[in-house]
Amino acid sequence: MTFELDYLLEYESFEIGKEETKLKESYFIATNSKNNNYYLEVKNLDTLKFKLNFMAHDSIRFNFVLRKNDFFNSDSIKIVLPDKAKFSNTVKFRIQNHDFINLRDTIIQESPCKQYIFKNIDPKKAKKAKSYTYKYIIEQGTEFHLPVLVHPTAYEDWKVNRNIPNGIFREKLFYDYYGILDTKYKLKKIHKIKKLIYVLDQTILDD
Repeated sequence: MTFELDYLLEYESFEIGKEETKLKESYFIATNSKNNNYYLEVKNLDTLKFKLNFMAHDSIRFNFVLRKNDFFNSDSIKIVLPDKAKFSNTVKFRIQNHDFINLRDTIIQESPCKQYIFKNIDPKKAKKAKSYTYKYIIEQGTEFHLPVLVHPTAYEDWKVNRNIPNGIFREKLFYDYYGILDTKYKLKKIHKIKKLIYVLDQTILDD
């Protein structure tokens, strides 16, 4: 299997406390602007290595470690498919109780930005699960990129309804059941890349 990545999105995540906001980590999401069925999440493991999480919705999901120099300097990455990497979304039925809701544009630095939320719309189930609400604010001029949806239920809902605007999120905010902001993700930079991931099947290699 071959997966093409054409954008590397650099983010910072923040923990929102009652008294202060703390920087939690910086990380990357590598994406395909024309196919949001898969993505590669890239996080620091130590000063020399990244821990990477590859996800193809309803297909495969696995982690691996790679030297930072190899990630940035290579045009391709070859990975042997690990055991238990097969992934099937067994809770697709949850889209019946979840939905995207488009909001009025918000003004950031004197420019209008599209925004929407993803939430559990069943009051009883939301209360029982203490469900979070996810708010996305979209970066201007990124309509060429399909929505970046790492949440499996959000992706499945988008695949069925496609009722939100395209674009890379400049901010993603997590609100708990009581409407209190818990976590914030903020876009630092968008990098244009060209990288291929080859996922090799061990059973074929053994033959």
